[in-house]
Amino acid sequence: MLDQEKQMVTIAIHPDERFDPVYHRCHRRVTRIHSYHERIVRVLNCIDAQTALWVRCRTVRCLRCGHTIEELDFRSCWN
Repeated sequence: MLDQEKQMVTIAIHPDERFDPVYHRCHRRVTRIHSYHERIVRVLNCIDAQTALWVRCRTVRCLRCGHTIEELDFRSCWN
C-alpha cells in the first residue's frame, strides 16, 4: 500500500497457512497455534518514502519448550 500524502509504503506479510510454523528455539515444526498478532517493523527509506513491514505473526505452542513466536527467516537479517 502506498500513501502518497505521507510518502509511506506499507508491505503486508502473512504466514503461509499451507505450512506448519517452526518453533524458533528448538526448530521443531509445531501444529498448535496459540494466537495471531501483528507487528509493524520500520525498514529503510525507499525512494524518498518511509517503508514499513506489517507482519502477522503466529504464537505457537511447543510441548517441550512452551509458547513463543514462530521462526521468521527474514528477521535473521536484523539480529
